[in-house]
Amino acid sequence: MLVGYKNIIKTLESLFNSTLEGYIKKYNIPQTRIELKEKISDICKCFVDGGLISEYNVICDEINNTADLIDKNVCVVDTNIKLFDNDMIFHITSFIGFSNNFVTIESECRGDEEKILNYERQEKLDYIFKNEKEIIEI
Repeated sequence: MLVGYKNIIKTLESLFNSTLEGYIKKYNIPQTRIELKEKISDICKCFVDGGLISEYNVICDEINNTADLIDKNVCVVDTNIKLFDNDMIFHITSFIGFSNNFVTIESECRGDEEKILNYERQEKLDYIFKNEKEIIEI
């Protein structure tokens, strides 16, 4: 599942960014933030229903969209994701911004590096143990 969690996060980032594309030329107003939060939450709910993530929290309000960001017409969506099969938590920040007629849509993902490293080590140990067991059974 080591590759699996990376694919889950990349897929979520891609879906979040695609959602933001629908908000090009829209203003960062309360209604826009409510719509974005609902759409990102719907994506996350599909992943919960599919057993890929266990919990999520989407923030897209005046807490992470300060007056300064709103004045610059930048909208931020913060999403915390907890994977279903372990206790790793990832934080995805997605934003859409306008500057001199250029549109920027980006996302950044951060996770608990210690938990990720421990999980990767456990995956390697599980793989080695499985292969040794198969060799022994042969």
